[in-house]
Amino acid sequence: ACMHGSTWKGDGAKLLRALADVLSP
Repeated sequence: ACMHGSTWKGDGAKLLRALADVLSP
Protein backbone atom coordinates (compact mmCIF):
# COMPACT_ATOMS: atom_id res chain seq x y z
CA ALA A 1 0.00 0.00 0.00
CA CYS A 2 1.31 3.44 -0.90
CA MET A 3 0.14 6.11 1.52
CA HIS A 4 1.16 9.72 1.04
CA GLY A 5 -0.04 13.09 2.28
CA SER A 6 -2.16 14.12 5.24
CA THR A 7 -3.62 10.63 5.66
CA TRP A 8 -0.22 9.03 6.30
CA LYS A 9 0.87 11.93 8.51
CA GLY A 10 -2.35 11.69 10.53
CA ASP A 11 -2.07 7.92 11.02
CA GLY A 12 1.66 8.17 11.64
CA ALA A 13 1.16 10.78 14.35
CA LYS A 14 -1.53 8.65 15.99
CA LEU A 15 0.67 5.55 15.90
CA LEU A 16 3.69 7.45 17.19
CA ARG A 17 1.64 8.90 20.04
CA ALA A 18 0.27 5.46 20.94
CA LEU A 19 3.75 3.95 20.77
CA ALA A 20 5.14 6.73 22.97
CA ASP A 21 2.39 6.07 25.51
CA VAL A 22 3.26 2.37 25.54
CA LEU A 23 6.98 3.01 25.93
CA SER A 24 6.56 5.75 28.53
CA PRO A 25 6.36 4.43 32.11
